[in-house]
Amino acid sequence: MKKLMIGVGGLVVLLIAAAVIVPLLIPLDAYKPQIAKAVRDATGRELTMGSIRLSLLPRLAVEVDDVAFSNAPGASAPQMATLKQLALQVQLLPLLSGDIAVDRFVLVNPVINLEVDQNGKAN
Repeated sequence: MKKLMIGVGGLVVLLIAAAVIVPLLIPLDAYKPQIAKAVRDATGRELTMGSIRLSLLPRLAVEVDDVAFSNAPGASAPQMATLKQLALQVQLLPLLSGDIAVDRFVLVNPVINLEVDQNGKAN
C-alpha cells in the first residue's frame, strides 16, 4: 500500500511539473504570423500582437500583450481596437471534445474606435 501511495504521489508530481514546463517549451511567438494571416484573410485587416503567454494550471489560459486591430480603409483612426492585454481562460475538458467554454475574457485598457462612413457603413 505504501509503494502504491508513493507511485501515485510521484505521478501527480510528474503531471504538475509537465503542466508547468510544457508551456515554456512551446514557441508561441512562432504562431503570431499564422494568427495575423488568419485574421487578415477573414477580415482584410491587420492584427499585431506583442508577447504571448500560455499556462495550463490552474486552468488553460492565454494572455497576449499589446494587441492592435487595424481600422477600415478611410476611417479617421488608424486602429479600430487597441488593448494593453487580452486574457482568455477556457475549460480544458470541453476543449478536448471540440467545444469552447470560456471562463474568463478580459480586455485590459481597451480603446475601441467605432465609426460610420459617409455611406452609413460601420467599421
